[in-house]
Amino acid sequence: MAEDVFKNVQALKGIPVNQFMETMGFFSAALGYNCTNCHGDEVLGNWEKYADDVPVKRTARRMIQVVNTINKDLFGGREAVTCYTCHRGSPSPKVVPSLLEQYSEPPPDDANEVEINRRAPAGPTADDILNRYIQALGGAGRLATLTSFVGKGSYEGFDSYHGKVALEVYAKATGQRTVIAYTQNGDSVTTYDGRNAWIVVRINRCRCSSSPQEGIWTESNSILILLSRAD
Repeated sequence: MAEDVFKNVQALKGIPVNQFMETMGFFSAALGYNCTNCHGDEVLGNWEKYADDVPVKRTARRMIQVVNTINKDLFGGREAVTCYTCHRGSPSPKVVPSLLEQYSEPPPDDANEVEINRRAPAGPTADDILNRYIQALGGAGRLATLTSFVGKGSYEGFDSYHGKVALEVYAKATGQRTVIAYTQNGDSVTTYDGRNAWIVVRINRCRCSSSPQEGIWTESNSILILLSRAD
């Protein structure tokens, strides 16, 4: 979970690391922010600074509670309100309507906008689907003997320009995993050995940290970054 990998996680406990990072990205998009707007410029040279308590982070925790309370008390737990509902890409929500927006031509529709239908007909639960899948594979007893897994398929995402590319997954008990996506810009690799996690990204020139105390410049096309360490 996120609190096992990152320090000083308070309002977002109990979610996987990938979901935690996706939430950070959602915050950025909703407020028009980047990492330093919340965490401060000092994090650029020191990964440990991400755990520091700063006023913006404390405000964010309170706003998470506000949003959760509204959805729980007024919408039956449905995700009807998010940060973007009020912020609309701005750090400060506007409280006065814009006359320019009201009397101007409406903006063109965003071809990339996706709305999820929250009122879709009820279907099987995630547990039901998973249990059926387990039974189709021979039952829990048979799967307990499985110690490794190799899968090949396709992947589609922003880093593949939303086109399908080849994907390979290698997993081994307990908790070891490598995922390789063969994107148009080169191989994208994430791996976890049970204690540490790494990602290989394509980049031209960046400032990166080989330790919390030092930074290095790199000119290579690919760079290996240590994402987390379980001490």
